Amino acid sequence: MRIDFPPLHETDDDGFLCHGGKYDLLHLQSAYEQGIFPWPSSDKGLKNVCLWFAPDPRGIIDLSQIHFPKSFLKIFKKNPFTVEFNRDFETVIKHCANPLHRNPPETWITPELQLGILELFQAKKAYCVSTYLEGKLVGGLYGVCLGNFITAESMFFLESHASKFALHHLINHCKNKKISFIDTQMVTPLVELFGGLYISRDSFMNRFKNCDLSYPYEKIFNR
Repeated sequence: MRIDFPPLHETDDDGFLCHGGKYDLLHLQSAYEQGIFPWPSSDKGLKNVCLWFAPDPRGIIDLSQIHFPKSFLKIFKKNPFTVEFNRDFETVIKHCANPLHRNPPETWITPELQLGILELFQAKKAYCVSTYLEGKLVGGLYGVCLGNFITAESMFFLESHASKFALHHLINHCKNKKISFIDTQMVTPLVELFGGLYISRDSFMNRFKNCDLSYPYEKIFNR
């Protein structure tokens, strides 16, 4: 079963497509399979409404054009961290949702969306990258994995550079798995630092349609 969303050309100037439904496994998977993603609002009047977006332009990391800043490579040589996939998933999500890690102090990862993301993970449709320092979780990120279509949704750090190491690890892993791009939806300063760029929605959808959504999860992320 799949939920059909409106055509992407019906979005407004902010990329808002529609509202309604739930942030559960069915709706989330259906949305991502159509190039759409959830983005809850912190507005009091919209806190209990599920919002869906497909912006134009769209942020990605093109793995054929990736570059790592020299300043980061110097830090990387002194790597104090251990990085792992799919360890402490729920804790990573909670840290990403923690408004204390954000400026301004608000979060779009609502409790309902956290539960939906956990459902995706349990169904092998999501992953996380966790960064540890002396055995303690100090950074990470999570994303959606539908076949060989990979997104990077949100990240956090409790120690300097911890989230950078998580993203660096993900990029190298995806390159090794012959994945062509990572959907970041927006281009934050950190994503831009690693070569993130905006492309048109049409260009994004052309890339997306070339992804194999039936590609086995285990061939990308071990569980």
